[in-house]
Amino acid sequence: MTTNKKRTIRLALLGLEQKPDAVSNILQSFRSLGVDVVNEVFQNDNENLFVRLDGEDRFDGLLLPLALGIENLPTDIEWFVPCQRLEETLLPVDDDTPAIFFKKDHQLFLTLRSFYVASVAFVGGGPGDPGLCTVAGCEALRHCEVCLYDALVADSLLAEIPATAKALYVGKRSGHHSCGQREISEKLAYYSRQGLRVVRLKGGDPGIFGRLAEEVETFDRYSLPYRVIPGVSSLLAATTGTGMFLTRRHISRGFTVLTPRHAQKSSELEPDPVYGSYLKRPPRPVVFFMAMARIGELVENLKKRGRLATEPAAVVWGASTSSQEVVRGRLGDIE
Repeated sequence: MTTNKKRTIRLALLGLEQKPDAVSNILQSFRSLGVDVVNEVFQNDNENLFVRLDGEDRFDGLLLPLALGIENLPTDIEWFVPCQRLEETLLPVDDDTPAIFFKKDHQLFLTLRSFYVASVAFVGGGPGDPGLCTVAGCEALRHCEVCLYDALVADSLLAEIPATAKALYVGKRSGHHSCGQREISEKLAYYSRQGLRVVRLKGGDPGIFGRLAEEVETFDRYSLPYRVIPGVSSLLAATTGTGMFLTRRHISRGFTVLTPRHAQKSSELEPDPVYGSYLKRPPRPVVFFMAMARIGELVENLKKRGRLATEPAAVVWGASTSSQEVVRGRLGDIE
């Protein structure tokens, strides 16, 4: 930690009598970062552990067995496992692993945590062809210790995950969710706090209809580090990859990307005036994601808003995969 003076923290130790070496290593690692530690050892008396972080004689943090701390964890408490990166090899994390617990607004502990936890990598895995996953994305997979992956990720891409890593399927197809969005975000944060190298593998590019914003909001809220490795979007696989170019000199200098689906799940395709205005613009390419279930309704809406039935149109399934299909025609031909 780049500082000209040492900082001092008061740390209460509970339930770690059988872990003297681990405790010693953790305290020494704090001191090596320029933080002096004054610690006191307590017996676990089954009272509310976290009252020691309040009041005039409060401690800055608690060093406890992981399971003891996360049971009935208050919402204003953050935590991390500080021993994970103190060794060359990956340390097993179990219920007895020492963990630091502290108030969410404790800036010194938030800074300290950044030395022990790795940034979670949100990786865009591409549209389906494993060859379209970026070099950086594959590199993150090869070095991860936990990977949470979506549906439509090729098996050969999952093979990049080390055999020793934990691979968890959290995908959803056609409204059937194996995990809710909040559960996915909490799982990511849980493994991140353990100091593990975590990858969140998403299809296509996670920033394009991939709900990336919802997942990184959790990390912003918990002050946990993350990075985003962009991916090749199915937008590109379905257009450039099939010879349909979204921009062309003297013909098109822009395009629009939309989805007819929205959170309210109503039959109305334009939940706001802005959405409708895109459909009425002079003929520029318009690309719709996740539109197959409502394609007939979508075509009728387009025609009502002035798009001509004679305009070129195409429907693409499984872009870049072995099951890719492309149907080309006119807007009026699509049903």
